[in-house]
Amino acid sequence: MKYKYIEFTLEKEIKERLDRYCKENDLTIEETVNLALSKLKDLCSDGTEEK
Repeated sequence: MKYKYIEFTLEKEIKERLDRYCKENDLTIEETVNLALSKLKDLCSDGTEEK
């Protein structure tokens, strides 16, 4: 039960932050997710080509 509450709380906080970021930057959720994925790829890039 404790873990379900933590999971619910995290999901709610992530959604609130995502919504706030989208509104502040005039982006859709899809655009925001694509931007985040692009930044993660850049951070994880080790100079090798994607497979």
